Amino acid sequence: DDSKALTEEKRSSLFAAMQADERVHTTTTVISARELSAQMTRPEKVSLNAISFDACFRLIEGYLDKGVNVTEVYVDTVGDPGRYTAVLSKRFPGVKCVAEAKADAKYPVVSAASIAAK
Repeated sequence: DDSKALTEEKRSSLFAAMQADERVHTTTTVISARELSAQMTRPEKVSLNAISFDACFRLIEGYLDKGVNVTEVYVDTVGDPGRYTAVLSKRFPGVKCVAEAKADAKYPVVSAASIAAK
């Protein structure tokens, strides 16, 4: 379900359960408001979508660099879902990439990622 609909207490409880489960591994990337502002207001502006794509790429590449056999990637879309899926698929050939609006309400793995991010 959409993690935004959960209370902070419920999200915290679910995150604790995720951390206690040895099958679950999480990695998050923090992008500060200062960094967002700096990138979006510099002369060669960087869009929020581009910043989000880059963060997603770095997370996936981090797992690949560790030797994790990444076979599928599911993300909540930023912008056009078809374009995001195409960009991910081009960057990570051989990996099934799915980008959809409201993915955290459709795919439990995206729900879990959303809980970890909050």
